[in-house]
Amino acid sequence: MVFSLKPVKGKEFIGRKKLVSEMVFELSNIKSKDGFALYGIRRIGKSSVMYEVIRRLEKIDAVVPVYFSLWDLTENTLEEFSIKLSSKILDAYKNKISLKYKVKNLRDISIELLKQIIKELKVSVKVKNDIEFLLSFEKGRTKPDFLVEKVFGLAEELAKDTNTKCVLFLDEFPDIVDLKNGKKVGKQIINKIRTIFERYKYSVLCIAGSIRKTMDTTVLHQGSAFYGELICREIKPLPKKDVFDLVELHLKATKKAKEKIYTFSNGIPFYIQVVGRELLKKRKIDEKAVIEAINEFIEQEGNLLFRERFEVFSVGEKQIILLMSHKGKITYSVLNSKLGKKISNISTYLSYLEEKGEIHKIEKGKYKLLDPVFGMWLKKVE
Repeated sequence: MVFSLKPVKGKEFIGRKKLVSEMVFELSNIKSKDGFALYGIRRIGKSSVMYEVIRRLEKIDAVVPVYFSLWDLTENTLEEFSIKLSSKILDAYKNKISLKYKVKNLRDISIELLKQIIKELKVSVKVKNDIEFLLSFEKGRTKPDFLVEKVFGLAEELAKDTNTKCVLFLDEFPDIVDLKNGKKVGKQIINKIRTIFERYKYSVLCIAGSIRKTMDTTVLHQGSAFYGELICREIKPLPKKDVFDLVELHLKATKKAKEKIYTFSNGIPFYIQVVGRELLKKRKIDEKAVIEAINEFIEQEGNLLFRERFEVFSVGEKQIILLMSHKGKITYSVLNSKLGKKISNISTYLSYLEEKGEIHKIEKGKYKLLDPVFGMWLKKVE
């Protein structure tokens, strides 16, 4: 694999050694009931951390890791979440319970055949009944709390029956509040999941989220549902050494070229990957080639990557984000002096941009644009 723009693991995974070791050590301990909450800006590598931890846990027979991203949902309904997550759980336990069929096909067969297949599984009667329900329930006829109980209960009961520990990795977990069940299920679903896991003995939860404000209300602030329940770790940009190592994995580049990649990417793995991919087309990898690759990315793929993201902003949000693209960090007083005559409710727009994960309040009255490459693109298109 060369400069993948998707989550990586194994030889392609660079850095984060201390964090990955901590997670593997804790999650492989059968007696430990501690899970993790990973947070960090978009494209910082949270999913890759999960992938690498899962890769290592898969080597331990007594631990069954299950990965699911909320961004894999298309309908964004609680029913779709329940169907897909329960399918992932069953797939992970397939060999341990002697399931001979692909789970994705089981919802399409007759109930009689489904019952016969389930009857042959090496699990308790309770688990068999739960599997039958999750693979055959009718959409729109099940209460949210009951459905959530059944899905997470499946992981707990399968772990209990097989004498294993199930580790559920839920990527972009805060997005679960936006799932629809007629209407948005809201924050109460997070409280429900917290209550469920408080009594579980055989399964633990690991979550990740990109937007600091939603992670605050989920796990980071006192009073949030999972506060004190999960080990919280921030995924930060890669240090210079790791950036150099990632570049050297695929390219022979000069030191100045690597320095330029580090400065441009700000240590964000995704941007190291995109520039690296552009550089594969170059014969000589020097500082000039890196600058050309950066410009090519900003002018070509940047439009595809950032245009839609920018267009969903309101007029007020656009004015603020464009001004911040030139400053990186900016105070409320500067924003007010520059835009006060055009925008009457700057603080409201700042709050919206925080909720969308575009900016972060780094101290009283001072804000930071979280994605420097998005900022570069904004300066180009202004």
